[in-house]
Amino acid sequence: LDGVLTGLAFATPSACAAVHHRIVDLMWTEVSACKPVGTTATPPLDRARLAGASGWSCYTLDGADGQRGSCSRSADVCVGALGLAGTDEQVAQGCARMAAAHAHERSGALFAFPTRALCLESARVSAGASRCEVVP
Repeated sequence: LDGVLTGLAFATPSACAAVHHRIVDLMWTEVSACKPVGTTATPPLDRARLAGASGWSCYTLDGADGQRGSCSRSADVCVGALGLAGTDEQVAQGCARMAAAHAHERSGALFAFPTRALCLESARVSAGASRCEVVP
């Protein structure tokens, strides 16, 4: 791969440093150091599409890979989604009514979560996601 230029971006300096070290050890010796290059503005959630609805039904699961969960406007949809959960996950909280959820959107679809941490993780791995916001 002599002469090939490749750029990588990471959310944190520690993530960059961890990968940088592996790249140098395994592949190349001429790799530039990690350096901040600026921030990217995250678009806001389009609240116009949420008009007229309120309240959420949310669940949380604990699994080997950590916690995950989801929220929907309908209790029936929540129960259906919870029924699709893998058998290697334990229900930390079954579908419960919540006044607000943490949500982001991507490609016109809304993704809602019972906690800010779950929303932020989903948005982090979703290219083009809006920022997470509290939605009643």
